[in-house]
Order: sequence, then C-alpha cells, then structure tokens
Amino acid sequence: MNILYVEDNPLDADLTRNTLHRLAPGLHLDVATSLHGALEHLQSAPDRYDLILADVRLPDGDGLELLAIVRQRGLSLPFVIVTGSGNEELVFRALKAGADDYIVKRGDYLAHLPHVLSDIVRRYRNRLLRHTRPLRVLYAEHRATDIDLTSRFLARYAPHIRLQIARNAEGVLRRLPPETSVLPCDVLLLDYRLPGLNALEILKEVRQVRRLDIPVVLITGQGSEEIALQAFKLGASDYITKTDNYLYRLPIVLEKVFYHAQLQRQQTALRQSEARYRDLFEEAADGIFIASPEGQYLDVNARGCAMLGYTREEILRKRIADLVPLEDQQVAPLRLDELRAGKTVFSERRMKHKDGHLVHVEISAKKLPDGNLQAIVRDISERKRLEASIQRQRRFEQLVMHLSAHFINLPPEETDAAITRALKLIGEFAGVERSYVFLLDDGGKTASNTHEWCAEGVPPRKDRLQNLPLERLPWWAEKLRRQEPIYIPRLDEMSPEAAVEWEHFREQNIQS
Repeated sequence: MNILYVEDNPLDADLTRNTLHRLAPGLHLDVATSLHGALEHLQSAPDRYDLILADVRLPDGDGLELLAIVRQRGLSLPFVIVTGSGNEELVFRALKAGADDYIVKRGDYLAHLPHVLSDIVRRYRNRLLRHTRPLRVLYAEHRATDIDLTSRFLARYAPHIRLQIARNAEGVLRRLPPETSVLPCDVLLLDYRLPGLNALEILKEVRQVRRLDIPVVLITGQGSEEIALQAFKLGASDYITKTDNYLYRLPIVLEKVFYHAQLQRQQTALRQSEARYRDLFEEAADGIFIASPEGQYLDVNARGCAMLGYTREEILRKRIADLVPLEDQQVAPLRLDELRAGKTVFSERRMKHKDGHLVHVEISAKKLPDGNLQAIVRDISERKRLEASIQRQRRFEQLVMHLSAHFINLPPEETDAAITRALKLIGEFAGVERSYVFLLDDGGKTASNTHEWCAEGVPPRKDRLQNLPLERLPWWAEKLRRQEPIYIPRLDEMSPEAAVEWEHFREQNIQS
C-alpha cells in the first residue's frame, strides 16, 4: 500500500517512516513537506497512492486545504487528517469537509498506525462497493425540524441512504409485517420520544411479539445510561445521542448495524445442518477454503477449485503458503497468527493458478468455532483490469492535455525539441522502446524519419530510416494513408498482414 504523508516536521516524518518500515514493510511512505509538495506528488503520480495522511498545520497552508483540493479534483482515495490534539471542532470540520478519518498524535499511536491505516483503506473500498446499493431506513420521528435536518444531511453526505418517514408508533408498526417475512426496509431508526408508544415499547413489539430480524437504532436527545441498557436488553443494535455532531456518525452507525446484521444472518446459515451447509458451500458464488490452524487445506468448494484450476484433491495436498507467491508473502505476510487469535482478516492478494498465471483475489478470513480457518475468496481480476484500464485512460487524457498545452504558442525554433520530448512521453506511456515521426513525400511514395526517441540502451535507427519506399511496406503504408496510429507494443504480436514489416523490424532488432 502506497501512502502520501504530508508532514513538515522531519522528526515526525522519519519516526513514522521507520515505524511503518519495521511493523509493516508492505506500507510504503512518500513524504511531502508542504501543501505545494503534496500537489506535485499527486500531479506526477495521481494513481500511485492508496491513502493520503496529512498533518493539519503546513508551512504554506493546512491539511484541510489539501483535502478540499483532493475532493474537488475527484481523486478517489481515502484522506486522513493527523493532529497533535483531539480538538473536537477541528475533527468536525475535517469530517464535514470529506475526510475519511482522523488520527491524534498521542501515546503509542504509531504502534497501531499500520492496522489503523489498513482498516481505513479497507472500509473506504467496502464503502464504495456498498454505496452501489441503496440502504432503506424507516425513520420514526415526529419533529419536522429533525426530519428535515436529517433528510437534507443524508441527501448531501450519504445519498445511498433512503429514508421512509413515520411520525408516530402507529405509522411504524403499520409498515412492518405482523411476523417474519419480507421487510419493507433494511434498518429501523427510532426516536425515543414518539406520540403513543415510545421507542422501547416499539422495540419490544418488534423483537418479542413479531420476532422480526431487522437492525434497530435508537436515537434520543439526552444520553441516558438506563435507556441505553434497556434498549440493548430488548435487542437494539445501537444507540445514538443527539450531540452537536451526531449526524456525522449516523451514516456510519446505520451501515454498521445493517452489514453486521447481514453477517450474523450469514453465520446463522452456516450453522445449519451439514447437508444444507454443504449445498450452500458448493453453490457459493465465491471460493471458500477451509484450512487447519497450521495452514493445511482441509476443504474447498467447487468455485475455489475452478478459480485456481486445481481439483479438490490437488488443493487438499497443499498449504496456504503454496498458493501465494513467495515475493508477495515477503511483502505482506499471511497473518495466520492473527487468524488463530480470533481476528477477522481482510486482504487483497494474488493466488497461483495451476497454469502459472496469478489471480487477483479479495479475501475475508476468520477462525471457525472448531478452530479451523475459513477464507472466502472472490476473484477480482476483472475489477482490477477495469481499474487499470480507467487509470490508463486517465493518464492518457492527462498526457494529451499536457502535450496540447505545451505546443500552444511554442516558438518555431523550439518545435523540434518539443516533438522529441513529446515522443519520449508517448513512448514511455505506451511502454515501447522507440517512437517516431515520419514525413511522407509529396507523392506519398516514400517516408523519412524526421524525429526519433529511443529508450535507454536502445540504439537509434533514424539514419537508416530515410526515403523508405512505401510499396515495400504495404501494411504500414495503408495505415499511414488512412491516418491511423501505428502502435506495436511487441514485435511478436504483429498481425499476419504485417509480415513484411515484421521481417524489416526483426532485421533491425526492433522489438516494439
């Protein structure tokens, strides 16, 4: 994971870098000492970073100013504010401006920093996936001002959360089914004081009479430990007090109880009879791997076998480490000790396919009640491919804009140098060893190389590429006449129609 750390204090920066290197070698830290320096990092490598960690005070601005610029540019990565004190007003401003979290420099915070940063990135990515599905919330509140304030806040900061309004207990119970069935909402959000029954009485009806499996969050204007205790005893999922900044916690709490309820339902399903478990196990859309505490595979479902190309018997002869590249393990250890200790571990890794290629996967692993380890593995190769494609398209657009801006109002005497520099940028972007500009004669019968860029260590060929008769290069000539770009990433990938050109390039030891 690559992190951009914006910190002007060299002692703090060195201490953080050394701590991360010691505790989490897989976390790479780039340090910028100013707002301007951070923007230069983001400009030169906009897709490099997985997270921005920014100190509040900077010599030429502050972390909140950088946060505003990042959000305005639409950079999709989590942003964490670092502060020397837990100032509530500052935290409120940061979260309101779009920060994903904040870290206070106190105590042994550095010892926990690797885990905290990894968890923030995981939650950020999960939130992106979750927001593709609306979260339906039945909100019971009789005060019009609170309804309006909550509705407008969620519409701005959490538009995936859709509110259904009930102004009293009767309205809530009328919308809910009399017994377990299809529910009209995902979460129940109850203000404690409602006309008629209060929230605790509604909760008792939901849990004890109707036995509905739906997460319930209570919200009250005053923090009463007695009310909170009664609520949890009756089966409330969480409890929120209307403090000044409670609306910023509300989306997090609603998502947490919803997905926690989903997880509990999944775990309950796994505790059913062995036959039903086996059916679910084999029919799961994701790969499911079961291993001993020592890492020896004990079971795998059909999807897991298909994902990696092995038979079940072949996988059961392997250990967890056998299916993960050694170089990946050196960067990010398997964390089996954490699993054996009962922690749930979320990670993205590459796993070895039987034919030798690597499969990008997302893994959710945990310890089962019997002490064995379970990993739910999802193939995210297509997602990675799409992400890479989007990033490449973004870099290409930035390259085009950069080159276009550079050539505007360019003095004639600088044209040749500018073309050569442009060829260098284009060649490096395309990952080739050469890029050229050819000039056709007036009759279109010959072409001459006017500008050439070669990668380091690649000999130039410009002098040998003059007055080339196009009739001897038919595929190339046709491309030029159609004004199509000629892009050859690898010589051995050229089409059969370009056999003449292939032989010509091969003789000159041109590879791309």
